[in-house]
Amino acid sequence: IQYEWKLRGELVTALAIDPSESLVAVGYETGVVEAIGLSDGHRVFSQTAHNAPVKLLKFSPSGEYLVSGLGLMETVVTTRTVPRRDPTPQRLTVWQPRLGRRHFEINDAVGSPQSVSFNSSETRLALAKVGGSLEVYDTMLGVRLLTFDDEHCCPASAVSFHPRDD
Repeated sequence: IQYEWKLRGELVTALAIDPSESLVAVGYETGVVEAIGLSDGHRVFSQTAHNAPVKLLKFSPSGEYLVSGLGLMETVVTTRTVPRRDPTPQRLTVWQPRLGRRHFEINDAVGSPQSVSFNSSETRLALAKVGGSLEVYDTMLGVRLLTFDDEHCCPASAVSFHPRDD
C-alpha cells in the first residue's frame, strides 16, 4: 500500500503510525503536531504544541493517546552530536488524536525525556529522563503519581511496563 499526502512544506522531525495503521502523527521543526488519516490524507488536527522541533511522538497501545515532546535535546560539537543535559522545562503533550484535542500537558518536565512508555491498559505513562529520573503519570487524570530521582546512582535511559500490568 502506498500513501501520498501533502504535508506543510516544513521539515518533518518526527513521525509515528498508530497501532491500527489508520493515523499518522507528524511533528515538525516549528513545533507543530498533526494527526493525518492514512487512507485519505484528512487532517484530524494540526496544532502548535511546542516551541522547538518535535522529536518525540509515541502512540499508546490502542492508539487512544499520543504523546509529543521535544525528546532528547542535542548539541552539535564539532563533527559529532552529543546529548545535552538541558535543565530547561519542557512541555510534553498527551493528545487524544482521534478526537483532535489535547488531553493534558506535563509542564514541569525538567530535563529531556529519553524514553516514554504507556502501560497496556493505558492508565499510566512513564518517562525516563536525562539525568536518571523516572516519572509515572496517571493518564486519566493527567497527574504525576511517582518520581524516582537518584542522579548519583545508575541513570535510567529507557522505561517500559510489564505486559501484564494489571
